[in-house]
Amino acid sequence: MSNPYSAKHIDAWLEQAARGLPSEGLACLFGDTLKNLSKRASLTLNKNTLMAIFKRVIYRCGEKYPVLSGLKVESFGIPSDQFSIQFSQVDPSELKEAFGFLITELITILSNLTADILPASLEEQKASSEMNIAANRLENLYEISKCFAGFESLENTFPEIFMILANTFSFQTILLLEKKGGTCVTTAWYDANTSKERMMKAIEYSLRSFEYLVSPLTKVAGEVEETYESISKYALPICSLELMQVDGENFDKFITLPLTLSSLETFGVLQFETVTAMNESDLRFVSALSNLIAVALDRFNKEHGTQQLRQVEINERIRELVQAQEYVKNLEKERDLRDQFVSILTHDLRTPLTAAKMAAQVILRQPKNIEKNQILASKVVRSIDRMDQMIKDLLDANRIRAGEPLSFTMNECDLRLIALTTLRDLGLSYGDRFMLETDRESINGYWNEEAIRRVIENLVNNAVKYGSPQQLISVALKQLDNKVEISVHNIGNPIPLADQVNLFQPFHRTSSAQCGEKKGWGLGLTLVRGVAEAHGGFVKVQSNESEGTSFIVTIPRDSRPFQMLN
Repeated sequence: MSNPYSAKHIDAWLEQAARGLPSEGLACLFGDTLKNLSKRASLTLNKNTLMAIFKRVIYRCGEKYPVLSGLKVESFGIPSDQFSIQFSQVDPSELKEAFGFLITELITILSNLTADILPASLEEQKASSEMNIAANRLENLYEISKCFAGFESLENTFPEIFMILANTFSFQTILLLEKKGGTCVTTAWYDANTSKERMMKAIEYSLRSFEYLVSPLTKVAGEVEETYESISKYALPICSLELMQVDGENFDKFITLPLTLSSLETFGVLQFETVTAMNESDLRFVSALSNLIAVALDRFNKEHGTQQLRQVEINERIRELVQAQEYVKNLEKERDLRDQFVSILTHDLRTPLTAAKMAAQVILRQPKNIEKNQILASKVVRSIDRMDQMIKDLLDANRIRAGEPLSFTMNECDLRLIALTTLRDLGLSYGDRFMLETDRESINGYWNEEAIRRVIENLVNNAVKYGSPQQLISVALKQLDNKVEISVHNIGNPIPLADQVNLFQPFHRTSSAQCGEKKGWGLGLTLVRGVAEAHGGFVKVQSNESEGTSFIVTIPRDSRPFQMLN
């Protein structure tokens, strides 16, 4: 006759087995049950009798449940090597049913023999199981705290934590939502079998929890907009069970916990989606885990923020150092250019000064030779004019370098006539090398005649100096509605793009010009730019190997408004 306690004992075991444990967990629970059962039963039954009963019941159960065939049982339970060998690949529901049938048979038989012993045995087993669970969870928290001590990043540290929890819980999805500035940053971990629809459902649920516990995600007029970034997703370690079914439909078990600091500030939420239901002790453990995670994340974010701030400061210092080095390099380059310029200037000023001095000395020695003295006096005047023009060019270049516009008086003049006169004078020095391309009619406008002459002279001198001596230099004048265009073109080596950037800066000379024998101040093109801008226009360069080099100056037909600005 069955003992009245047997049903209660069976229900107690089934209640523990119904917690959704994996196969290994069920085997462990069954082994502990056998161990405690045999310990109590051995108080009234000898070991041989007890083992004979166990083997007989297991043999009979193996006929109904093949998974139990060959099960080795000793007085202390199931050998541990069978956990991974015999039961690791068995479906948990099948194993639960087989173990349930076996334990029911054993308890039914043994309860009739040890009715006075079994109640105390099961109570002790339950208390022992709860103590083991509590101890195991304390150990888990300790191991997790060690992981956080060496916190590197979410993607590296959190999988280690999930592996520690693998023998206790089975998770379908885990979502971490953190508020950083005005942004909700979401990180998701999910089981490999999780569908996209289920993942989106978990995310939607977590966002609602974030809005309720932390802050809204919608834009409010006059306030900072809260948004959430693209979600970082990672696969969970292989430790979770298949999704359970209830009446053929998936059921949701979302546990959402706030991440709160000691200042009572909630900066995020941690959401678990479990495969099985959690009891009160499970929830207490998960709550303690969330507190540990909150402290670790807060510390990591602050340290990471400090490191980022330090890196920003380091980058700023590096940038300032690079700028300082570049500034020093530019100063050294400018110093070299100035030294070179002073040397060239001294030479160029000495030439007309020497010519004027020699002419003056001849006049003093032969004061009565009036005809010859007139020629010499004209030479003195030309030399002085040349020196005056050099000084004027230098002063104008310094004004341009200081960012000041050149000041000219604009009068009505004929651009075609200016170009013809200038090229005729230059032809006396360079020969018949110039070709003027223009209409036969006058090109009248309001400009400064002397300044325009300087532009053409400088561009033509530049073309003569660096162009091919066998090729003609063309000067083209074009009328463009309310503007005019002066273009000087020569065939020769092209100007590198790197040099074109600073071509119109004071004292700048191209790399080929610096390496060559031709000397220059490096101010001619600067003055061209200054004159063009003072007339309300601009200058540009086009240079390539196939077409040669062209400098194009574009100015308004009437530059009087710019005279007033100056």
